[in-house]
Amino acid sequence: KWFADWTGVHPIYHALMAKKNLPYLPVTPHAHAPLEVFVAGQVASHPVTCIPMNVKVSTLAKLLRQCKHNSFPVTCQGHLEGGESDDGQFVGLVRREHLVGIIKS
Repeated sequence: KWFADWTGVHPIYHALMAKKNLPYLPVTPHAHAPLEVFVAGQVASHPVTCIPMNVKVSTLAKLLRQCKHNSFPVTCQGHLEGGESDDGQFVGLVRREHLVGIIKS
């Protein structure tokens, strides 16, 4: 492998995939997608259990007892014109183990 890396020759698997026109993932994932283009349903299974950015610890503890998900989408509640509130903009994911660690500390 080191010789192929040193010479710049691609492995035979890459050559076969190119010959067959098979797509493959790039070496680095596309990690710079703006979060504004996603809704929580695109990154979670149904039913989606969202956590707002500002949440009470008691509410969070209750949620963790009732739900067995490993991660939760975090949403920022926005306001539409006319004073109505939307479903919330996806701002990131938080893992269960991080939430449990925060509650314990």
